[in-house]
Amino acid sequence: MELAEDETYIDLDLEGGELEGNRGVTIQNGRLRRVSLLNTGFRFAHLQDVRLEDCDLSGVEFDHCRLERVELLRCRLTGAQVKQTRASGLVMTGCPGLYVLFQEVNLRGALVTDCQLREATLQDCQWDGAEVRDTDLGEVVVMGGSWEGCDVRGSRLDGLRASLTDLRGLRCDVEQGATLLRGAGIDVVP
Repeated sequence: MELAEDETYIDLDLEGGELEGNRGVTIQNGRLRRVSLLNTGFRFAHLQDVRLEDCDLSGVEFDHCRLERVELLRCRLTGAQVKQTRASGLVMTGCPGLYVLFQEVNLRGALVTDCQLREATLQDCQWDGAEVRDTDLGEVVVMGGSWEGCDVRGSRLDGLRASLTDLRGLRCDVEQGATLLRGAGIDVVP
């Protein structure tokens, strides 16, 4: 199914098949199950109260979009790109996704649980007040952004590449703090 440019879809309910994104699309109160959005693009789109379950979002691109109260449940995100997007209330649970790019994304208050985001790039994103629980952030590159009150306790941070200044305000446990310091070249001794 291809979504029409600048069209609004209310109560969109799809199971299986493929969905092609488009420019200016609005989806309100949607539910997508086992739908492939592989390598599709959304530009200036607005998704509100949309739940995606077991969908393939590999290579998907959200550019200049608004994602309000969007839930991704067990969705594959490998190579997904989210750029200059507002994602307030985003919930991600059990999503695998190597090489994900978040660039200039507002993720304030997001909840990310049990995701595999190894080798992702997080550039100039606002993670204020977000919770990132039991998520693998190993080898992630962080450049700029805001992490005030973002709680990553329980998540894996080994190999995370960031300056300590870029992580100002981040909430982590003692072991994670030591991991971050070692990653910044600081010798942590007992």
